[in-house]
Amino acid sequence: MHQLSSPTVRAEPIIWKEPSPVGDDPILIAGLAAGDPAALESLMAAYWVPLHRYATRLLKDRDIAQDLTQEAFLRAWERRAKLGSGSIRGFLYRVVHNLAIDEIRRRRVRSLWISSTSAGPTPEPGFAEQEGQDEETHRAIVRAIDSLPARRRKAFVLAYLHRLSYREIGGIMDVSPATIKNQIAAALAQLRELLRPHLNDMLDGSG
Repeated sequence: MHQLSSPTVRAEPIIWKEPSPVGDDPILIAGLAAGDPAALESLMAAYWVPLHRYATRLLKDRDIAQDLTQEAFLRAWERRAKLGSGSIRGFLYRVVHNLAIDEIRRRRVRSLWISSTSAGPTPEPGFAEQEGQDEETHRAIVRAIDSLPARRRKAFVLAYLHRLSYREIGGIMDVSPATIKNQIAAALAQLRELLRPHLNDMLDGSG
């Protein structure tokens, strides 16, 4: 199997910025189809960090998330001749999503096996959430998002943290864009209710 090296990651905290639509650039698509390594490098530069962050959020494990991210780009390269008919960004997120779900299922099987053959299960490695300017508010936001129903949470994370369109998210989750819109509306309503005390404190503090 080909080995891909991840783009250099800076030591300082990474501030999320929406990636440019380089993944659907016709010139890039043509370059990928022609087997141009520079086109793959451009795709990785645009989407490695957000894909790795998405996989890490699903799995709570940076190392496995990196393996899944690399696998997504390998599959994009192997299937480059067939990617012109859809969104490459959507394809990458769909691959990472499906690989993460498979990994979660494998973890459950391992956990059940360990539970049946030992005194107790081995805990999964943890992942420390990046602190925000207001640590308590940040923790409340993370808890609120994590408390959303699974499908609602996935739709919200893909839309608001990864800036995917309803159509792209629908392709990943295998539902219609209208369903995604409804899921996100419900997520926002639930988050507003859960975070109301913190929002009131912020307003009171600002006068």
